[in-house]
Amino acid sequence: SKSFDYVASFSPPQKPIILHSDNTGYQHFIIDQVYNREFVDATLRIARKKILIASHAIAMEPPYEPLIEKRGTNGYYYVLYRANNDSV
Repeated sequence: SKSFDYVASFSPPQKPIILHSDNTGYQHFIIDQVYNREFVDATLRIARKKILIASHAIAMEPPYEPLIEKRGTNGYYYVLYRANNDSV
């Protein structure tokens, strides 16, 4: 717990939820936001200062909006979190 000053994750694994497959084999899916929240929870638990997550899925629907210092969603998808807030 709080072992690192900074944590960075580039393209963390995503967990898709498959909604259905059609007869051509094409799968329609969404990204599991509960899984993303658990991932961000884990980074908040080990970081003392800042967390940088470079991920399209997390940048588009980031958990913990009050902790976000900066977010990019135009070309470079990332979220920079402030980790030193215990209000989560």
